[in-house]
Amino acid sequence: VKAGAEKARKKKLKTAAVVGVTCCSAGGQLLDGQRFDIVVLDEFAVLAGDPMQLPPLIANPAQPQQRGGMPVHGLLRPLFARLMAAGHPVHLLRRQYRCHPSIAAISNHSFYGGRLLDGCTAADRAPLLPGLPPVLCVDVRGSQQFAGGSGSASNQAEAQAVVQMVSKLLGEGMRPGTEQSEVSASPVTPGMIGVICFHRAQVSLISSMLPGQRRYSSQAEEQLHDSLPEQLQEDVTVATVDSYQGLEKPVIILSTAVTRPGSFVGDAQRLNVALTRAKHHLILAGHVPALQESSVAFKSLLRHARSTPGAYRTAPIF
Repeated sequence: VKAGAEKARKKKLKTAAVVGVTCCSAGGQLLDGQRFDIVVLDEFAVLAGDPMQLPPLIANPAQPQQRGGMPVHGLLRPLFARLMAAGHPVHLLRRQYRCHPSIAAISNHSFYGGRLLDGCTAADRAPLLPGLPPVLCVDVRGSQQFAGGSGSASNQAEAQAVVQMVSKLLGEGMRPGTEQSEVSASPVTPGMIGVICFHRAQVSLISSMLPGQRRYSSQAEEQLHDSLPEQLQEDVTVATVDSYQGLEKPVIILSTAVTRPGSFVGDAQRLNVALTRAKHHLILAGHVPALQESSVAFKSLLRHARSTPGAYRTAPIF
């Protein structure tokens, strides 16, 4: 029966005008002997894509080992990057249509040499809430802690600041340009907010502090959590930078968790992904002295925030 079913599927595939498969299944028996006039490769940071974003994840113990300054294998280096280095012609798609121009400018000048153009205007990415700038930096002076021996950092003060921001965005509206937030009906819904963390431990901490996963360490936290509509919390997506590659949200809150300079949060490809997920508003919560020593891109973001009225705040901001 199984052989007959497979034979029928092969016959059907041979008569199909378009066949969709994953890269892995393309090498399966069903397509043995099949030839196609045109092959389009999707999710294709393999042969087409952005070398300034995250490379493939190699979940294999045979990670490259340095021998004489050279890696044993090049699995972490995509074919796209190899072809570029070999001198093959590359066509740059210069126009970006996602980010508010002020958000896009940070990555454009930090990673792309100013070559990118904006396909959307500031009017196209108008503020979702009055007084909320496209780029907002919140200086949080907490302390980082590490989860066991994993090296994954978390920061309680920063997590609490993020929860406050989410609560304000969903509940009353957020007006960081004033000393006191003005109450207003918020047009921001949970599905419009994404929280991006550089460490899994911070993802776990923030998720635990948002209603829906009720684990409290104090009465003050419980009161804070209750201010966020519980039935809506599940749509606020909290995840790592790696998980967010390829995704976008109208509002992105970045939580770095670190309190001293580090190569992980300053990694160019990881940081570029984090900074380019937001369409309307990018909010950075972090320890400013550490961040500005971690990356040129962070310096650019902080410089922009400091020069824009209401775009640079010190926690608590409410």
